[in-house]
Amino acid sequence: MPDEQEKNTLMVFTNDMCGTCKHVITELDHVKRHYTDLRIIVVSSPIYYEEGLQVPDGVHLIRSDELMNTYLIHSVPTAMLIDREGIILATQSVSSYENIMDMIGLSAEKVS
Repeated sequence: MPDEQEKNTLMVFTNDMCGTCKHVITELDHVKRHYTDLRIIVVSSPIYYEEGLQVPDGVHLIRSDELMNTYLIHSVPTAMLIDREGIILATQSVSSYENIMDMIGLSAEKVS
């Protein structure tokens, strides 16, 4: 999935009907400001009604059931950290900004 070789990628898998997902998405702006070199992608199922999820500026939104299936996502919100080479460093259920920051921090410690 990553195509910008200079950036790690945080993928956050969500659902439009999930209240916790909406909360986590609002917190992604803080993650983006803290990790300016991190590409953030929100992945959600396609919708065929109203507008749907809103993501912060600088965060990408992809609507795809195929990606949810490819990465074997069975519950949301789930975050996945992928390194510059496309290797999955961590996958974790998340419910808050702190969960995401802990996951990124622990993965950075493992790599260094």
